Amino acid sequence: MITERYLLVALLMFAGIRWAGATESTLSYYDLPVLSQIIPAKTQYYTIAPSVRLSKQFYVFQVTSNSGESMEVTGILDLLKTCQEISIIEDFRTTPQGNEIWKGAKGTVSDIGDGAKQIVAHPGDSIGGTVSRTGRSMGRIFTKPFRKEEKSSTGEELSKAAGGFAQEQARAAAYDLQLDAYSKNPLVRDTLASIGRKRWLGKRLVSTMMRVAPGAPLLSKIAAGAGKSGTGKDEMELLMRNFSAPEVSRSLLLMMARTLNAGEDSEQLEPMRKFVDNPNFTPRQKAYATLSLQQFSGLRNFHEAVTSLAAVKRVEDAEVLSHQLRFLLMYHNGIQPLSVLSISNGRIAGVRSDGLSVLIFPYDYIADEEPVRSELAAFYAQGSGIELWLIGSVTDRFRSLAQSYGVSSIHENLLSNPVFHGDK
Repeated sequence: MITERYLLVALLMFAGIRWAGATESTLSYYDLPVLSQIIPAKTQYYTIAPSVRLSKQFYVFQVTSNSGESMEVTGILDLLKTCQEISIIEDFRTTPQGNEIWKGAKGTVSDIGDGAKQIVAHPGDSIGGTVSRTGRSMGRIFTKPFRKEEKSSTGEELSKAAGGFAQEQARAAAYDLQLDAYSKNPLVRDTLASIGRKRWLGKRLVSTMMRVAPGAPLLSKIAAGAGKSGTGKDEMELLMRNFSAPEVSRSLLLMMARTLNAGEDSEQLEPMRKFVDNPNFTPRQKAYATLSLQQFSGLRNFHEAVTSLAAVKRVEDAEVLSHQLRFLLMYHNGIQPLSVLSISNGRIAGVRSDGLSVLIFPYDYIADEEPVRSELAAFYAQGSGIELWLIGSVTDRFRSLAQSYGVSSIHENLLSNPVFHGDK
């Protein structure tokens, strides 16, 4: 208890918070200045509560839409995605088409303040049951069957897009509105499901909303690239619009076969085959991981990296690895090329030609505690030093001990760097 309190005090002091003015395990959103510049605490679309809780290496936020739905969000990256999703939906609701959709969906999200809020929590948390999990898998263009996807470590079938029986139409609406058809956000799923049902019945809606991206300028810019990585992103978005999850997996396998100049039944593709079958990744995560892997295919340890992805057994680990791959590709394209992929302890890093390991932690803050120590030690044992990047900040105590973990440089507030806005 004393150790935990010490770490908390250190973190709060680092954030510039006077202990007397803060309750235990909380801080103020306004004491995170870099974050509040990227994601404004209040816009015409949403409001972020001032009080922020601490949970392991993440902040926990409370976000309320302008229409009154309140939800809990864990982690800066999920906050970024959720605020942009809310902005798009709130903007859409102001249109005649959106108002009609909202009337149809309103009953399914009326209890969002209770059971549904966990749908927007970190992937390691349980997912509520307020979103329809019905659906279908289509096999229109491929003759080789895919077995039914197993459930993820959370018990969910992550391949189920919003829309139920109208998933195909819901995916098209997600593409039009720049939303994620596989999002955990119940507002997104219910809105897309309502649009999908109306389109399935023959009503052509949201055609005038094509490529909408409202929100604060920097938030909109970062969110536009937050799920994307490098060239080929348009192809991936179209793939997820046009095809069901089994078809997406099949297409990704064929893409990698072409990249590696390998036969479809080649033993060389076995790790990739296991990866696209892994139930702990969403189809979107698989698509953008494949985009990264295509560009990393010439690096040493490439096959070991794919094998590591295929072996993921927890949804939260799939989330971390997906972010690490995405940001590593942005680093590779925008800062310095990588020559080796380094895999250790269920995490992935890149190695530069000078031997320095580039390790990107998609965490909100880092203190001198597990599991951070183990993750750093594993990579330190493999290379000549670590260049550490993270979404948020480190505590003063961690900074003073960083060299003992092999960390030669620390880059905080990764999203403030234009390289990681997904432009390239």
